Amino acid sequence: MYQISLDQALHNGKPTALLFATPAFCKTATCGPSLDVMQGLQKQYGDKVNFIHSEVYKYPFDQSVQLQQEAGQKAAKEGRALTAEEQNAGLSDAMVAWKLSSEPWLFLIDANGKVAGRYEGGITKEEIGPALEKLIAGQPVF
Repeated sequence: MYQISLDQALHNGKPTALLFATPAFCKTATCGPSLDVMQGLQKQYGDKVNFIHSEVYKYPFDQSVQLQQEAGQKAAKEGRALTAEEQNAGLSDAMVAWKLSSEPWLFLIDANGKVAGRYEGGITKEEIGPALEKLIAGQPVF
């Protein structure tokens, strides 16, 4: 899940499963299990699908959370909403680029580079396996 960049994956003619998750420190407690599901599916479909894991946080978890808390406290003290920069405090560049503020997220991308499916929250093999089969066959995921 760390051998190919997204740019390379989008141009090699295979569909891609892109998971944004932080296995050890997920706020929803579903990232680790989701990464386990993806690793199992990679063993089954790895020759037909690119599998990529992208970390949620830019810094070690405690530093990222501290930045988020400080941003929230500052905005609250000033009686205003968070700025875009404050909303993204501590998040990885990939999370910011994809405009994600929660985790985990799984994006299934077809062989042409078009997002064919997206899943927020925990995933299961029973849910994603059939979607990957459709993606491999060039069929709509939904």
